Amino acid sequence: MKKTILAIAMFCMALTVNAQTLIKGNYQKGDTAVYVTTAKMEVSSPMAGSGSMTANATCETRYAVQDATVDGFVIECLVTKVDITGDIDQLPGSMIEAQKMILNTPVIFSTDANGKPVKIVNLEEVKAKETEATKKMIDDLYAANPQMEQMRPKEAMLGTLTENITEESILSQLESFGLFDMNGATLKSGDTDERMKEGVKVQNSYTVTPILGTTVVVQKSTSNMSEDEVKDFVINKMTESGVSAEQIEMVKQNWQQFAAMGFSSLNLDGTTTYRFLKSGWAQDSTSNMTLKAMGVETKVEMTTKLAQKNF
Repeated sequence: MKKTILAIAMFCMALTVNAQTLIKGNYQKGDTAVYVTTAKMEVSSPMAGSGSMTANATCETRYAVQDATVDGFVIECLVTKVDITGDIDQLPGSMIEAQKMILNTPVIFSTDANGKPVKIVNLEEVKAKETEATKKMIDDLYAANPQMEQMRPKEAMLGTLTENITEESILSQLESFGLFDMNGATLKSGDTDERMKEGVKVQNSYTVTPILGTTVVVQKSTSNMSEDEVKDFVINKMTESGVSAEQIEMVKQNWQQFAAMGFSSLNLDGTTTYRFLKSGWAQDSTSNMTLKAMGVETKVEMTTKLAQKNF
C-alpha cells in the first residue's frame, strides 16, 4: 500500500513539474496595486582604471485596472516616487530611468487577453512628458559640461533623443518594469526561449514551480550574440544616446581595433525570480544581472514587492 501511495505521489509530482503554465493576468476592474522597487547598480571599468561607481534607487508605482473584458484590460500606471542616491545621478537605459521620465504622469495602456501591454491609450500626453523630461536632462547636462557643445550641438542631441520617444519605446519601458513582461508566456520547467532585453539578445531557461498558491518562475539568462550583433548593439546605443554621426562612423571604421582590445564581446549573466498570485499580479520579483561590454562591467540587483493592494 505504501508503495502504491508513493508511486501515485511521484506520478503527481512528475505531472506538476512537466505541466505547462500560462502566465496570464486575471485582473478585475477596480483592482489597485502599489509596488515598491529597490535597485542597486555598480558600474566599473577596470581597463580605464576609473574604479567603480554605485547608485541606489527606490521607486513606488501604482497600478489601477480601469476596465476588464475577455479581450484584455485597460490599466493606469502612475509612478509616484523616484529617489536616487550615490555616484550616478541616473541609471542609463534602466527601469529606474524609465520611471523617472514619467514621474507623476499617468500612463494608460491597453493589453491583450493575457495582460500583455499592446497600446498606449494617452500616447501624446506621455510623449510630451518624456520630451519635457529629456529636454531638462540635456539642458542640465550641457550646463554642467559646456564643452559638449563643440562635440555635439545641444539641439542636435535633443532632436535625436526625442525622435526615439515612440509608442514602441514606451511599451518597452512598461515591460522593463517587470510586472507584465512574462504575460502570455506558456512555460514549463526546462523550457528555453530567446528574447531581447534592453537591446541584448538573451537566451533564457526556465523553472516553473507551484508553491503555496503562487506560481514561481525562475528565469536564468545568458547573452547569445555574434560579433556583428554586438557591433550593431553598440552603434544603436550610441545613436539612441545622441552621439554624432561622425563619431559613430569613426567607431564603424575602427571596429577591428576595438575587437583587438577585447571590446567586441558582450557577456550577460543573470537570474530573475517572479512569484505570481492566482490573480496574475506579481507578489514580488528579484533580479541579479551582470553585463560586460566595451570594457565596462555593470551589475544590477533589483527587487520589486507588492506593498499595497485592494484584492
